[in-house]
Amino acid sequence: MKNFEELLNNFADVLAEKLADKVIVKFDLQDHTAYNDEDLLSTPKAAVVLGLKSPNTLRNWTKKGLIPPVYNKTSGKYYYKYSDLIRFKSRKS
Repeated sequence: MKNFEELLNNFADVLAEKLADKVIVKFDLQDHTAYNDEDLLSTPKAAVVLGLKSPNTLRNWTKKGLIPPVYNKTSGKYYYKYSDLIRFKSRKS
């Protein structure tokens, strides 16, 4: 079952990345309260946790240095630590 969940989450990440520039993210495939502090989230999932309408907002904030990403050298993608997102969200509100 764990492999199926990982496959589903990977599919959701890829789909969200492909659609990020075309639609506003209005759904979350996973309840973000289930994340651990050290979990790394993709840009679309991190945007949902922050309550953003689009992952592009998070990308812009990252470019401006407002929120620190974790860069994955293997995939070439940025990820965000869940605890950093919660800390950032509490400072913004």
